Amino acid sequence: MRTGLVSLRLKRFSAALILWVTAMSGPVGAMDALPAAGYDEIFPATLGDIRAGPAPLGREACEAKTHALWVGARWIEKGVFSENEKTGEACIRYFPSSHVGQSGNAPLVYIHGDRVEPEGFKDGSYRKQVSFANQMAREIGRDVVVLSRPGVYGSTGANHFSDRRTPQEAALIHAALDGLKMRYHWSRLHLSGQSGGGGLVAAMLTQGRADIDCAAMSSGVSAVRLRTADQNPKNPDKDMTGRYLYETYDPMDHIERIVPDPQRRLFIVADRRDKRVSYASQRQFFLALKARGVHALFVESFARDRNYHSLTWQGVRAAGACAAGRSDDEIIARLTELPEDPAEREILRSSTAAASP
Repeated sequence: MRTGLVSLRLKRFSAALILWVTAMSGPVGAMDALPAAGYDEIFPATLGDIRAGPAPLGREACEAKTHALWVGARWIEKGVFSENEKTGEACIRYFPSSHVGQSGNAPLVYIHGDRVEPEGFKDGSYRKQVSFANQMAREIGRDVVVLSRPGVYGSTGANHFSDRRTPQEAALIHAALDGLKMRYHWSRLHLSGQSGGGGLVAAMLTQGRADIDCAAMSSGVSAVRLRTADQNPKNPDKDMTGRYLYETYDPMDHIERIVPDPQRRLFIVADRRDKRVSYASQRQFFLALKARGVHALFVESFARDRNYHSLTWQGVRAAGACAAGRSDDEIIARLTELPEDPAEREILRSSTAAASP
């Protein structure tokens, strides 16, 4: 199968991010066919693995992988006194639901959160990621692609432990979305992201992408500086990754770059009790969107993990319902359904009332 390298030249923004991206293109073929029954890949999944970073992988080896995109990008990194242009290439893995690309409908692309748990993670395999995509697809009735961030789940191009929330990571994800569109001949996308993935959804919007119809950011790191001030006051100059804030890509700084689109709907889904990403930072991002005239909804929901942080499914359902044409009121009602436990019901009622504009 012949493949080509397509270059997409983008506008250079001041103080910026992406100057150009490249993505391997070509028809859906051998590398995208569903693998034989029983096929699996096991990805590094301990914290030590993530700290060490991904093993180098060249283009030829990437093209031999199942569901992989070879991408390249150029971005701007900020220093204390200067800005430097950087380039990089990566093999970005993705995990599609069954029969993806056959319906002709715009898919939902899901971007996962940070994978730096001290105990590692248990879903580090191809089969588990595809199973996750299929669960989402059944839930929302739409094709789903789970997109792996650089440095985890087989993707290369950056160290996930230290390079999260950087222009480098955002540039490579931007390129991967373009690669998916070219490979499957999609013109539009819907996005959902949890935590750090929610921050990347915000980054895609604030880079001026004009091909996103519905987007949900659940527990999203969409205001990096505000989150740091709220949760790391003893070291307010550094992100949780240890990087200085000037090295990060903070979507809050670039809201003016969101392309106006009266048809696009954005959903910020948050739990007031969130211990990982401050509620206040998410709320301020929403208010900044509204101040710019962006159609956005702030939805109080109810996470059940011990950190009140995991709202993955609520975000996926919001984006999926939006893509299906459900009204804002229907979506909000579904995401704020009260739990059975009386104490939890009262917490959610009081949180929702307090968050009302």
